[in-house]
Amino acid sequence: MAILEEVKSLFDSGAVDFVAKAVDALLKSGVAESVVASIKPMLPKLIAEGLAIEGLPADATPEQEQAWAKSVLDAFGVKEDKSKFYTTLGAQLL
Repeated sequence: MAILEEVKSLFDSGAVDFVAKAVDALLKSGVAESVVASIKPMLPKLIAEGLAIEGLPADATPEQEQAWAKSVLDAFGVKEDKSKFYTTLGAQLL
């Protein structure tokens, strides 16, 4: 999970876009930017799947459930009570 979060941070920082543009400028291919554009939309799903792998135990306490829900929101960079995503995801989790 930590690896996925680091990958997301790299994408969010623009570092991956910069490297892709540099590679494409050197190779004059456009392939690197195409790969980056293909991967970007999949990152939230990969993170969500990573969190599911780390899922809750069958007998999770309410505190564990809240911590897990918070980790999902943190993984997506959602600020509590400040986005429609939080409301929607919170409703789906409950």
